[in-house]
Amino acid sequence: MASEQTSNRLGVSTSEASNGLGASTSETSNRLGVSTSEAARQLGVSLGTVRRWADMGHLRVYRTPGGQRRFSAESLDQFVASLEQDSPAAAPVVRRAS
Repeated sequence: MASEQTSNRLGVSTSEASNGLGASTSETSNRLGVSTSEAARQLGVSLGTVRRWADMGHLRVYRTPGGQRRFSAESLDQFVASLEQDSPAAAPVVRRAS
């Protein structure tokens, strides 16, 4: 099984494995969508958080015939972009005088 170093959406280095049939696991998941566990790993959050965000409508999700959640790479990218836009990272911290 071949492996290749890649980075996820948040810049964390990961390892990508080939399935032995000429297609990597990322190519297969692109076709079928990303599982909840893979989405959680890519976003750096727990499975429960991804499920909650999907149930609340923050992440676009579809269900397989077996009822499993699947996320498109585009929906994950859009979600991360929306977080970056809404982030008050440059906002100054205001402290109360005691």
